[in-house]
Amino acid sequence: MLRVGIVFLFFFFLSSSIIAQNVVIDKKAEIVNVGRNMLLLEDKSKQVSIDDLLLEPFQEQFVPAQSDVPALATTTAAVWVKIPVQSLVEEKCFLQLTNPSMDSVEFYAFDIHNKLVKQKQFSTANYHAIKEIQSASFIFELPTNTQHVYLRLLDDETLMLDIKVGTLQALFDYNDQRVWWNALYFGIVFVMLVYNFFLFINIRDISYLYYVGFSLTFALAYSHTQGFTAYLVGDYLDSWIRQYATLISVISIALGSIFAMHFLQLRKYYPWTAKVVWGVVIWSGTNAILFLLGYRHLSFISLQLSALLPVYLYLAVAFLIYRKGYKPALFYLVAFVGLEIGLTAHILVGKGVIPYFSTIADYFLHLGSAWELIVLSFALAYKINLLKAEKEKVQSENLRLVQEQNQILETKINERASKLNSVIEELNQINEQLNQTVIVTKIQKEEISNQAEELKIANEKMQELDTFKEGLTSMIVHDLKNPLNTILGLGEKEEVIQAGKQMLNMVLNILDVQKFEKAQFGLNLADYRLQNIVRQALSEVKLLIERKSLTVESLISPSLYVKADFEIMTRVLVNILTNAIKFSPNNGKITLFSTLKEVSPPANFVLLAIADQGEGIAPDKIPHIFDKFSQVKERKSGEVRSTGLGLTFCKMAVEAHGGMIDVISKPHQGATFWFTLPQGISAVESAESELIVENAIEISLSYTSQTYLLPYLSELRKFTVYEYSDVKNVLDQVKPYNQEIILWKRHLENALRACNEEKYRELLMPR
Repeated sequence: MLRVGIVFLFFFFLSSSIIAQNVVIDKKAEIVNVGRNMLLLEDKSKQVSIDDLLLEPFQEQFVPAQSDVPALATTTAAVWVKIPVQSLVEEKCFLQLTNPSMDSVEFYAFDIHNKLVKQKQFSTANYHAIKEIQSASFIFELPTNTQHVYLRLLDDETLMLDIKVGTLQALFDYNDQRVWWNALYFGIVFVMLVYNFFLFINIRDISYLYYVGFSLTFALAYSHTQGFTAYLVGDYLDSWIRQYATLISVISIALGSIFAMHFLQLRKYYPWTAKVVWGVVIWSGTNAILFLLGYRHLSFISLQLSALLPVYLYLAVAFLIYRKGYKPALFYLVAFVGLEIGLTAHILVGKGVIPYFSTIADYFLHLGSAWELIVLSFALAYKINLLKAEKEKVQSENLRLVQEQNQILETKINERASKLNSVIEELNQINEQLNQTVIVTKIQKEEISNQAEELKIANEKMQELDTFKEGLTSMIVHDLKNPLNTILGLGEKEEVIQAGKQMLNMVLNILDVQKFEKAQFGLNLADYRLQNIVRQALSEVKLLIERKSLTVESLISPSLYVKADFEIMTRVLVNILTNAIKFSPNNGKITLFSTLKEVSPPANFVLLAIADQGEGIAPDKIPHIFDKFSQVKERKSGEVRSTGLGLTFCKMAVEAHGGMIDVISKPHQGATFWFTLPQGISAVESAESELIVENAIEISLSYTSQTYLLPYLSELRKFTVYEYSDVKNVLDQVKPYNQEIILWKRHLENALRACNEEKYRELLMPR
């Protein structure tokens, strides 16, 4: 029976403990602290509605508060608060939730019949829009017949349930104390910020700027927790700060760490701690990223750790630095000890570790922060005085050093003056020696001038030797030419004549390349039918074509005329055709075609191309194909002979005419050489161009023309058609006296190129 009685009494007291007493308001000026009269329920799912809450199963889950101001630490759950209310005064009563930084607050009032008589919902977005009473706290009007009040609270930060009930005037009187505390605190903050900012402007010490940034962001974040931000920056910015208070706190911690690094000169005394500072900055950046990604609760917990742990390290390092003789570290130590005490007490009260014993618990952080602001402002001022004293000390030391140096310098000057006198005597002796040296140098200079004159004479002799060498080369070529002319004169077979012409053409290439290089080559330009130049060139390589059984397809338009030197362009074509024959396979085909290339009339050009079916030219050989002594491939015995100057001559000759020359080729796909010449005028050539090719046509000269040519004719009769260079030298002296002489000169040059002795002699006996 005794056991049964004890169990009965235990359950009786247990059941009576969870039935909260009514909050009774019986005096107008009285404020009732709800405290232990409230019942709490934690909804971790955040899915319980007010209708669900009225059901018996949920009512049984409410537990009474264990302190006057319950602190629920940080939680992601929704917290339901049930408050039984009874008003015995005639005036309207109000309920105040003193934590103004809640993310979400829902208010529900029920009468004695458990009927909902009032509902109100607050969130960060609509906080200012739907507030009934302008205050730093949440204040709800209680209907007269209210029996129970339910509050649904949601916040990622610390939940402190400081809930009071009373008349509106009594609540305002109570809140005036909070307003004055906050006004005093933020007044101190403002004054210190302006003071330190002006110090930064005057001194340009970056640590002041970091301190201003740290204090400003700290004050903004803390004003949010007090609901005082709207008074400072207005409703719009207050709403923004409510959303990003954690982010502002993160910035404040980072700036505070950087300030500590500069103010304590961590890089100088303990370099490794500077790395810790940047680690805290990275930690703060991580907290900011977590916040922006939506992990607000995790970000806030990490934020509290980053606000406490690094500061303890900085305090320890500040103590060690102070012991090393850096006195401003003492100010930092004293200032942040006060701030850290206030911050730690604030956090521990919020987590319920320290009970909320009186209103003074609201102002732990006020006091600690104000202490830190004032002391560090003195510290920065002390630092200025310290720098000033150090500057004066350095100046005094510098002055002492200067005086000592002056005495030392005076002594040294006297010593060196005596030494200088002895040096001057030595210099006088050296000067005499130098005078003698100058005389010797003058003699040597004259000898050098004589040697320079001898070198100049030797250089002139070298230049004469170079000239002699060039003349010798020309002489050798001429000596080679003469036997060739003899062979051509004695040859009875066409093969011997053709081979001789080929060798003569190679010799002329050598001579003309030298003339082009020295800009000594003159062109005899006239208008010719392109077809005639091609015919003449084909006739000179006829034997080579027949030897390899090649087919030549000439697609040259008879209507195209060019302005050219007939002899030079015939040799250009002979060189290109010789190459085409050389690299074409037996029974192959060579194609000649032409077209008019209109550029800017009347300066049009005629394009002539020669295409073969040979092996083509390697890509790496094409850029050098027109260089002197360039060979497409190694010459084999029995092939067409080449000096390596044929294409060089072609390029020089075409460019001298104002044209262009190039080649298009791919390996095993043959090669196409093309060049352009200025377009000629057909009316000028007409029938005369035909006369150049046909040997049978006679040339008649007037008496005046024959008289002009007499001295040249007598000179030309001394030579045969095979003495090409001698005949050419005489012809070059003949001026274009009139049209008859121009035609006669062209026919003679044609006979010279064709090695036609009969025609040559006929032209030297004009009618």
